[in-house]
Amino acid sequence: MKSIRVFSFLFLSFFLLQHTTAQDGVKKPSNVSEDEIKANAEAFANAYKYLLLENIEQARKAFEVIVTSYKWDAASRYELARIYATENKIPEATGLAEEAYGLDKENKWYGEFLATLYEQTNQNDKLIQLLDERLKRHPDNIEALERMAEVSLSNNQPSKAVSFFNRIEEISGVNESLSLRKHKIYSETLNKKKEAAKELIALAKAFPEENRYVVMLAEYYAKIGEYDDALRIYQDLMKKNPDEVYTAISLADLYFKKGDRQKMFEILKVAFSSEKLASEPKLQVFLTLYSPEQIYNVEKRQALDLVNTMVAASPMDPKLLAIKGELLYKFDSIAEAGKVLRKSLAIDSSRYFVWEQLLFVLSSSNDTIDLEAYSSRCRSLYPFQPIPFYFDGLMKARRGLIKEAVKLFEEGKTLSSSNAALSEQFAMFLGDFYHQLNEPAKSDSAYEEALRYNPDNIYVLNNYAYYLAVRGMSLERAERLSSKTIVSEPNNPTYLDTYAWVLYKLGRYDESWYWMEKTLAADEHPSATLYDHAGDILFKLNRIEEAVDMWKKAYELDQQDDQIKLKIERRKSND
Repeated sequence: MKSIRVFSFLFLSFFLLQHTTAQDGVKKPSNVSEDEIKANAEAFANAYKYLLLENIEQARKAFEVIVTSYKWDAASRYELARIYATENKIPEATGLAEEAYGLDKENKWYGEFLATLYEQTNQNDKLIQLLDERLKRHPDNIEALERMAEVSLSNNQPSKAVSFFNRIEEISGVNESLSLRKHKIYSETLNKKKEAAKELIALAKAFPEENRYVVMLAEYYAKIGEYDDALRIYQDLMKKNPDEVYTAISLADLYFKKGDRQKMFEILKVAFSSEKLASEPKLQVFLTLYSPEQIYNVEKRQALDLVNTMVAASPMDPKLLAIKGELLYKFDSIAEAGKVLRKSLAIDSSRYFVWEQLLFVLSSSNDTIDLEAYSSRCRSLYPFQPIPFYFDGLMKARRGLIKEAVKLFEEGKTLSSSNAALSEQFAMFLGDFYHQLNEPAKSDSAYEEALRYNPDNIYVLNNYAYYLAVRGMSLERAERLSSKTIVSEPNNPTYLDTYAWVLYKLGRYDESWYWMEKTLAADEHPSATLYDHAGDILFKLNRIEEAVDMWKKAYELDQQDDQIKLKIERRKSND
């Protein structure tokens, strides 16, 4: 506590000295005696002591007594004005600040505080008058010049603001903050491009060791379309420091703006080969300068080349590997894409989109073993993503595990409710699976759902129509469904056969044979089923010998079918 008391004493002595000194320059009434000055100083010190102790209420009361008692005391008015300001008594604070400044216009603190109050209360006229007066007294007052510049800007007088900033620069020299303020005014408000550029040129000359000012100038030239000037600067920078990656990227961006994509590519390839730049900013630049259309179609060779360059510099970056895998897939380099995507997942398995991409790649490569393994693992890691259920279900169905496939597809369909195309796929295959499980009602329901998503799904139209015909159910509906397929693909033998068979089931044998002849003509290698259907139709038309010939052709292709053999022996259709 003793040290604090010593400090407080010294602090109070300092303010007492300052207060006494301040009064020396103040015009006091002629009848003010030395005793009065001394009493005023003691009262000020006591009042200020309350401020130091943070007893604001006592300090305010004490200063209010001093202000009332000593009309010539500027310092007490200033301190009381500050107290009023903290209590949000702005009018009272402003009045006292005006009195303090009026008593001692040479005191910079009084002038600055009054200017602040004028700013807060939007009294611009008074503020300008005050600042003008201060500048007349002290033309090199930087604080007043800065305030005048800001007031000029708020009054929509940007040129006037620049003139004040120029006066400050004449006093203090070129500095970044001032030059950038002027650059912004010239470029954004006054639209004076040359003047805006000059501010950056001045900065670059004043600080030749700072390359960033030169880069800023080049960027500004590029922004306003002065590409040749920007190009000259970037090329000079590259000559001075050919390993400067960020300059190279800026140069590539400039070529992008000029429309010279070949030069852009060449510069990017050099920049992306550097290990000084992390892969993340490289990727950001790459995805900024190359649109998806360019990456996957127009300039996909360049895109892959750049990605390979980035991978060479950062061979263990999983994001880069994932993008490389996707591009290889677009190039139909399926096997290589699979290897790269597997490597990406081995480094970081937390990115679902990489898993999904790998599943599509494995599906394209007919790698059923890995596809089932990866889709099953992906499904366990991401149980709310429908795609892994889709591929895992397909692989289960391929192995004849239809019940497991149905379970996976039903769950996947629930997860894909917001994706109509995927929901359609789930419903489509569920129609097939339920048919294989001999659950026709569920099969029909699934097909109907698929058609609600897409009434023109030709696969569903054909299968649904055929299975209805096989069961002899809803044949009129089957005929409407099947007719859409032959309109869409009039030379497809599978769809023609279905339509012919539906007509056969409807008893429209002449029409049925018409379409069956088209089917046989369209199919270079008719199946046993096709010949069997042809025989049944001909039999109904009482063309028995022709029917038997067709059944014999069917039996040659499938000698395990006892039903066909029986038809030949009995010379009779057993539909």
